[in-house]
Amino acid sequence: MYFVYTINEMSKTLIIGTALIDHLIYSDSPLQENICNKVPNRLYSGGSMRNVAFNLGVLGCPVDFLAVWGDDFYGQQLQKELKEKGITCHGPVISQASPIFTALFNPAQNYLISSITPSFQITANYDFPYQNYDLLVSDVDDEFLYAQIISQNPQAKFVFSSFLPQPKYASHITGIILNRHEFKKQNGDENYQAMLTKYPHSWLVVTQDEMGVYYCHQGSSGKLEGSAGSCWGFPIGCGDAFTAGLLIQLLNNQDFPTAVKYGKQLADQLYLTPDNVITKPL
Repeated sequence: MYFVYTINEMSKTLIIGTALIDHLIYSDSPLQENICNKVPNRLYSGGSMRNVAFNLGVLGCPVDFLAVWGDDFYGQQLQKELKEKGITCHGPVISQASPIFTALFNPAQNYLISSITPSFQITANYDFPYQNYDLLVSDVDDEFLYAQIISQNPQAKFVFSSFLPQPKYASHITGIILNRHEFKKQNGDENYQAMLTKYPHSWLVVTQDEMGVYYCHQGSSGKLEGSAGSCWGFPIGCGDAFTAGLLIQLLNNQDFPTAVKYGKQLADQLYLTPDNVITKPL
């Protein structure tokens, strides 16, 4: 029997990930070597799963968020901004400065640099009441952590982002979201339909940049084409906006194609804005 776990408004959701600072630098012209390139830049609160949690708060769906926090001003601000959106924050504070993710984008080449270390990742060594949650959303690729969660909560269901999880947890996986580069790097090709034989209870969404979004749900697949006439924009946070949009629609019992479409609309909106999170629903 084919079964797909249904998210509903009674689900208590926990998001597990990292919280850090995004240093975003955008230049609409190629940078020149050996001179001082004067370009706008700004610091934002960031971290992919933190962004998803924040976006869900903006969309009116407060969730719980679990991360490791730095003991500096940035660590305090990261929590403060989430709490202002109704997000409940959990996790240890460690004696380290909050990590910084630097992204430099220009039409010629992009550079991504992160100072995050393993100490900022929630692991199986951290004691937490996972049994209190119906749905867990995470981009932490750690099978020991998920073994621990399932041992505490045999009914737990997961949505995984950015990686292909171990098939041995297939019965607990309700959804997988990743971009085409992540999929190809981990799978070796882009045969999306074949991948679901490993996860028979799951839906799959693969974002494909300017080519649109592929999805497979309950045995049927579909694709939303990319926007006509691609333009240079701001890619950081678009995947996080998509994930939040998809989840909020599923929580509101919308059908799957409608949820994918809404997620794509949020991502497209954010792509045209020099920010890393959405500030209001469509």
